Amino acid sequence: MPIKSKCLILFIFLIIYVNYGLAYEDKYTFELKTLTRQLPEDVWRLYTTKPDVSYLEYGSLAAASSLILLDQELYDIFHQSSLRDFHGWEVISIFGEPVLYGLLGLAYATNDHPLGEDLLYSVGFAGANTFVLKFTVGMARPYLNEGIHFIGPHLQSDYAAFPSGHTATAFSAATVFSEYYPEYAGWFWTGASLVGLSRIYLEKHWPSNVVFGAILGYLSAKHALEVRKHSKPYIHNCEVND
Repeated sequence: MPIKSKCLILFIFLIIYVNYGLAYEDKYTFELKTLTRQLPEDVWRLYTTKPDVSYLEYGSLAAASSLILLDQELYDIFHQSSLRDFHGWEVISIFGEPVLYGLLGLAYATNDHPLGEDLLYSVGFAGANTFVLKFTVGMARPYLNEGIHFIGPHLQSDYAAFPSGHTATAFSAATVFSEYYPEYAGWFWTGASLVGLSRIYLEKHWPSNVVFGAILGYLSAKHALEVRKHSKPYIHNCEVND
């Protein structure tokens, strides 16, 4: 990631951290020992608890995968659009960087807000799922000009197109924020969708990669939030405990 992008992320993080720290009034305490002790148990629970996923949601993943058959045609349609010349895609894409939400989650957590835990777990879970698929499927990225091509299990970034990690991250984060701030859900989903589009226009992903990543990010966060409801919290309200 370019240095300018990293600076922008850190700048956004500092602004949010400072403003949120000044604005938040409730009293909470964050227990690091509880976090380190319970983390392995929670990760185990994430992967052993049966997800509450409907047949429609399973079907949407299958449908997204089948889009691979139309990827080249759909990709060409996107790149025939005048939107490909928009210079803001690079900036929009930054909001799919996992490090951004890692920092944001830590900002909420260190300000003792429970959203921080949920954001870290949801984005982390989505990221882990995406990572495994990326380096197992081995789909060539569009900028390689190899068309729809697979090499199988590997560790090469050039062949990590499926699914889109930025899109999965953006949609998992949008799911968490929509849970806490439902009145702004439309904005969160719109922003996540723009991140997905940016990955196509920046020649990093095929349309199927983005659609599958969006669904995977949403389902990962949905599952993580459900599992977290039954986990011991790392953050306790001091006013309740006293």
